Amino acid sequence: MLGPVVDSACHVWVDSPQFPFAKQAADAIPWTKGGAAEAASAELLLELMDNNAVDKTVLIQPICYAFDNTYVLSCATKWPDRFAAVARVDPQDASAPETLERLVRQGAVGVRFGPVQQAWWEAPLMGDILDKAAELDVPVLLFLGKDGGRA
Repeated sequence: MLGPVVDSACHVWVDSPQFPFAKQAADAIPWTKGGAAEAASAELLLELMDNNAVDKTVLIQPICYAFDNTYVLSCATKWPDRFAAVARVDPQDASAPETLERLVRQGAVGVRFGPVQQAWWEAPLMGDILDKAAELDVPVLLFLGKDGGRA
């Protein structure tokens, strides 16, 4: 008998008054226009998971919300037996280490940087953020993008 089936990286989003897209993301990402948000709700993902015998999914904070992790955290809170949430923090924000600690207290199980930009690696707080992740014992996920983070 197989163990649980886990999808290790999936995005969910809804563009609603409660969970609005970040302005900079809505202006820059073409798929955020024209109702595409309806097609990626947590409820739809749960249906797809059930239809395909997936027990649990790790939700990765999508870029359409920038650094507002409210939706993925709310999904993980509402369906804790089905979802875990990986958050994003802004490495150029002076409060990023404290933000990461707060997000973990709210239920985030990891932090993701991506698509990674070279300026992020050079951000003065990146070392502090990585130290905080180690202190909190949460994994750090890197999405380097097509140029390997050199942009």
